[in-house]
Amino acid sequence: MSSYVVCGWYTPDYAGWANDLRQSLLRHGQPFELVRVESHPGEGWEATTMRKAREVLKSLDRHAGKTIIFIDVDCEVAGDLAPLTQLRGDVAFYVHPRRRRSGHTKAHIRSGTIVLKPTPEARRFVERWVDISDRPEYGDVDQDALLLSINTPGVLFEQLDVKWCYTKSDKCNGPLIIHGSASKNVAKIGTTRRRLVALANRLFRDRASRSEGSRFANRARLKAGLGEPAE
Repeated sequence: MSSYVVCGWYTPDYAGWANDLRQSLLRHGQPFELVRVESHPGEGWEATTMRKAREVLKSLDRHAGKTIIFIDVDCEVAGDLAPLTQLRGDVAFYVHPRRRRSGHTKAHIRSGTIVLKPTPEARRFVERWVDISDRPEYGDVDQDALLLSINTPGVLFEQLDVKWCYTKSDKCNGPLIIHGSASKNVAKIGTTRRRLVALANRLFRDRASRSEGSRFANRARLKAGLGEPAE
């Protein structure tokens, strides 16, 4: 019996991609489970991606004691994935660092391939990922929640070689998991709109905080017998 299983999930509109992935997994004799999940009416692309963490957690429950190689279905497997069971970390994914034109640095986590060992630490990480995914900010996607989850104490993270999470923009010889771009033409929340909503929410919270602070001060003054503050 294999010590690992390749897992993924998809909504009906990704069924074609899932079928292609299934064929590549069969070609290379990989143990796998691809789960079809029904779409939620009116749910945007961003909200759908936030369901990933819970699907990962379900995979951990279904395959206790095995290493989980969780991949997006818009990819192709080009070889044996068993070497991923030899990783040292509890959780592994690929982080793409780069320098911006401004000189600042930026790191982007790719959630298309995630390896999870059968350890309590890996499970705690996924549970935190689920918790954060359940409380998203406007426009959040699964990578946002994933990034916010990496401060889970005691978890050993490992950087994947890019060959396990390859995209066409990468320079890599012999990629073994080749990711596509199924969501490229899907309607998404724009960056400007997301920033405007974040700004509006922050201003609302600041105003509510000041208002609550003022009410608290007034109550304290009355309790101390100082009366209402002068206008």
